[in-house]
Parts: sequence; structure tokens; C-alpha cells
Amino acid sequence: MKNEKRINLIISTASTIILWALVALCFDFFYELNDDILIKDIVAGIYTGIPEAHNNQMMYPISLLLSMIYKVFPKIAWFGLFEIAGFMVCFYMITYRMIAVMRKAYSKVILAVVLILIWMGLYAWELSIMQYTVLAGTMCAAACVWLYLNEPTYDVKAMLCKNIPAIVLVLIAFNIRSEMCLLMVPYMGIAAIGRMIDEERVAGEGMHINVKKVCAKYASICAVLAIGVLITYIADIAAYSSDEWKNYREVFDARTDVYDFTGIPPYDENVSFYESIDVDINKYNLLCNYNYALDDSIDADTLNAIAMYVHSGNASKAMGAPKSIKTIVSQYVKDFVKLRMEDADISSPFADDINQLMPFNIVIMLLYVSLILIAIVMKNKWLAIKVISAAIVRSVPWIYVYMKGRLVTRITHPMLMCEVMLLLAILIYECVKGTKVYLYLTLALLMGISIINISGQYTNICMKQEIRDNKNVLARQLSEYVSSNDGYFYVDVYSTVSMTERVFDATLDKSRWQLAGGWMACSPLDSEKRHLADVNEDMRQFNFISEEENIAWLTEWYKSKYGKDAIVDICDVIEGTNNEHLYVYRIGEDNGTATT
Repeated sequence: MKNEKRINLIISTASTIILWALVALCFDFFYELNDDILIKDIVAGIYTGIPEAHNNQMMYPISLLLSMIYKVFPKIAWFGLFEIAGFMVCFYMITYRMIAVMRKAYSKVILAVVLILIWMGLYAWELSIMQYTVLAGTMCAAACVWLYLNEPTYDVKAMLCKNIPAIVLVLIAFNIRSEMCLLMVPYMGIAAIGRMIDEERVAGEGMHINVKKVCAKYASICAVLAIGVLITYIADIAAYSSDEWKNYREVFDARTDVYDFTGIPPYDENVSFYESIDVDINKYNLLCNYNYALDDSIDADTLNAIAMYVHSGNASKAMGAPKSIKTIVSQYVKDFVKLRMEDADISSPFADDINQLMPFNIVIMLLYVSLILIAIVMKNKWLAIKVISAAIVRSVPWIYVYMKGRLVTRITHPMLMCEVMLLLAILIYECVKGTKVYLYLTLALLMGISIINISGQYTNICMKQEIRDNKNVLARQLSEYVSSNDGYFYVDVYSTVSMTERVFDATLDKSRWQLAGGWMACSPLDSEKRHLADVNEDMRQFNFISEEENIAWLTEWYKSKYGKDAIVDICDVIEGTNNEHLYVYRIGEDNGTATT
């Protein structure tokens, strides 16, 4: 037994090292979105000059821990290392759990190789271009596999001890992105249902199962998780209990609803509504350009009113108008059957445009078909029940995602990878006890699909990383320009959304510029940032940076806000690559220097 555990440890460790060596040799490590970069900037002290735990996207305890580490060792890329280490731990735990089920050393090695290929073929993008939401979902996936393939025990205390790694992963995932963790709960249900079915099967074969003890085991895990979640919530609420942070969170929640879900209804078709909430065409344009933080009259009430108007179904031509459950379920079933794949524009710098769901769905279909065939051939009613239960339960989070209209890869890919890993775990568990022919046949097919997809992944990721490098030139130029010029600068949000950073690149100076909107807008950190830069809050004179050469929408807003024409000077042009530019504007009531 000890020798087998040593073999499992060696193979799992070697597999993890090989996978990340392949990722590091083929690609580089990037942050996926400007969300990750902003979180990193806040906890690392780049944003305000001091490592700060209030980043709002993550729960306070984990953010506090990261900020404390940055205070001690400020020169190390801790946030990026944290994400890399998180993915490595997930892969290690899944591999260790799965190969532990196999009895022969060669079968363990074969399975480890297949897992490496699956992760390279389906998840190479997520491993090299990292996103914190994906990490949270992947941690939940690893926890599901760990729970399902747990060694059987009928003691509550032993059950808790054996599942400590899974419990810790779920709690860390909740701290990283609570919404994603909660979305993965049904998959944890699939794992728990599968284990309880296996225990019932044992009872059917002659061993008596104490139903109360079985329920107590899983209830104990739920109780520990609930306590951990409660403690996290209490700590988070306490950390954001000041009036300033409460006000900001109201704006943040309303902003999330509008920009992530409902959208902004067109002005002309809804003019009566906008007039009722004191939003004229100029404020509307400011909202559409995502630079609402320039106008302090746009607050949580304004954004909430827009969201509620769309939710009510009264908004004309609103993209986020509510849909019927029948429509949502119909679309979900249709997309699942046709192996849904979004149109992909691989020249775009956004990962969400490469909505590669087809490779995931092919693998998932293969696993479902294999499990169903095995259940029929082996006349295994318990396996059939597990497969049917998994198919039903997986629909719950997917229908919710369809209902919210958030089919973006940072949400869908972790869900799909979790399902792949869970179905593979069920396949391994069932086939090891019966005939292994079906297992090796399925593994061979999985290996072939993964190898085919690795080629496409490699081409796409290399192309995207080259595009990102070009975009990063503009980001570095922006940082250098602001650092070498006087004043404080507001930057157009949509001019920066495609700017990303390599994890291990040198830190950029961001002390004297901020976005004119986005999820950190109107926060106490923005106020602190402006205070440290000695900024005058009067917006009658300010510096603005945008990729647009025509900012009539901004000058019209200025006139509407202050009752005077804005005099706009293009004082500089920041040059990037591929003929990309950022224009630096000084906006004020006269031609004097606008020094905000």
C-alpha cells in the first residue's frame, strides 16, 4: 500500500511538472483581462502606492492575505504565481485521485498521459492566459473529483479528514470568486450523488449501509463548508462596513447589473424613461462609453433604475430584456445537441471571441455515450442512474447561465472542464471494477481528440499572445507618458480593455492615471488615489486620454454639465504598434493648461 501511494505521488508530481513545462515552453503567462490586472495592481500596491485588500472582486480574507504578502515581498509577482500554483494544485489533485483508482503502474502512466493531453487540448488557453474566475471554477472541479473518488469510509470524522483538501479548495474558490463557486455547487451535487449511489450499490451486494451515517457524512462536509462561507461573508461585510465602501458597493452592484446583464436601452426609443431619471442624451452617451465616473450625478440610483427598467420588460429594444423559461430551455437543449460553437474571430484580442465549446462538447458527448453503452452492456442500472442524474443536474447551472445571458468562456470553460473530469472519474471507477476494454478504448479516443485540438490551441494562443504583446506596447507607452508629464489623467475605459500584461513583466507606473469608469470607479480607492496625487476634484479642467480622435460626445456632455463650451486641445499623441494611437486631451473652459 505504501509503495502504491509512493508511485501515485511520483506519477502525479511528474505529470504536473511535465504539463507546466509544456505550457511554459510553448507559451508565456499572461493575465486574461484587465480585471485580473486591476486586482493585481490593488493588492500589490501599484494602484494607490500601498498594498490594499479592498479589491471588491475577491472576498476580503484572500485579498488581505495577498496584500500582506506583497507588503513583505513587494518585488515578486505573487498574484500571478498564486494563479499558476492554483491551477497546478488542481491538476495534481485530479491526477492523483484518478490514478489511485488504477491498479497497475502502466495503467496509471497511461491515464496520466491522457490527462496531460486533455488539459493541453482543452485548457491550454486557461493555463497560459489566466483568469481568476476560471481558477475558482477549476478549484471546484478538482474538489468534485476528489470527493467522488474518495476512498469509502463509514465514519463521519474519517470522511471529513479524507476530504479536507476538497473542502479547502472550495473555500479558497469561494474567496477568489464567490459567484463562480456557487455556480459550481450542482457539480458538487453530482459528485455527492454518485458516491451515495455507490454506497447503495454496496448495500445491494450484501453490506448493510446505515442511512443515517451516510447522510451524516455528507451533512458534515456541508456544515464545514457553510461555516467557512459564513466566516468569509462576515469578514467581508465587516471590511466593507464604512459608509464610503457601502456607497461604492451599491454603485458596483448596479453597474454589474447594467453592463454585464441588462445592457443600456437605446435613448430615442426610451426617451420618456431617461427624462424621468434625469438622464439626457449627453449623460446617456457617457454611460454608453462606460465613462460614467466623470459625472458625479450618475450614481447607484441611476444605474439601478436602468437595470430595473430592463428587468420589467418595459424597455424598448433592450438587448437584456427578460426571456421566457421555455425560450431559455429550448435554446439550451438546441445548443447542447448541435455541439454549440460561437463564431470565432481569432484576430480579435479578446478570449471570449474564441468561444471554443465544440471540443469540450465532443469530449463530453463521447464520455456520456461511453458510459451509457457500458451501463447497457454490463446491465449496470446504478451506472445508468448516475449518468442520468449527472445529465439532469448539469442542466441547472447551464440554464441559469443562459437565463443571465453570460455565455463567456471564463464561466463556461470551467463548467465544461468540471463535467469532463467528473465523467472521466465515473468511467474510471466503473471500468476498473469491471472490464477495462471500454476504458482503454475511450481513453484512446480522448487522446486522439486532444492531440487534434492541441494543434488548434497552439496556433490560436500564439496568435493571441502576439496580439497581446503589440497591445502591451501601447500600455507601456501610456505608463511612460504619464510618468514623464505633469498632471493627473483620466483614461477612456474602452481604449484600454484590450491591454493586458505578462505575469512576469516589469511593473508599470499607474499612480497618476485612472479609468473614467469601470468596476473600481467611484470607490474610496479612487478617491485615495486622487488625494495622493494632489488632484483637484473640480472637473471643469481635466486631462483625458482616448483612442478616439473625435470626442464630441465628451465636449457635448461638458457643455450640458457646466453650461459652457469645452475647449479641447490635443496636446500629445501616444504611439503604439500597428498604427495604434492614444490621444491626450486637455479639456477646460479656456485655453490655459488643464491641470486637474
